[in-house]
Amino acid sequence: CNTLRQMAGLLLKNALVSPPLPQNTPLDALGRVLPGHLSRMELPPHYALEIKHGLLTCITDREASVRNAASTAIARCCTSAVHLEKSMGAFSVKNWGELVPFILQCVVAGNNAAAVSVA
Repeated sequence: CNTLRQMAGLLLKNALVSPPLPQNTPLDALGRVLPGHLSRMELPPHYALEIKHGLLTCITDREASVRNAASTAIARCCTSAVHLEKSMGAFSVKNWGELVPFILQCVVAGNNAAAVSVA
């Protein structure tokens, strides 16, 4: 069960970091969208909120592999958001107000995960 959760977290990270292109989007030889055409698909805001909450919840999971997958997803999403502002803007640090306070709360709590709560 935990292996499945870890795999799901990594698949989620990959889908968020490299969102799919709309069908029939013209690309250059390097796989980049040609100028003047649609860019990558956007994640609806309500899904972004659910995903962000779920990732923060998984940071305090009992299973290390789940915590690792969640922290990897958060780190990659935050760094990718800088380059993919349109499709990943919700995951940038400036648009994820709960992230830094939550991480600081985790650092202060140490191994006492019960002391950490997701807003």
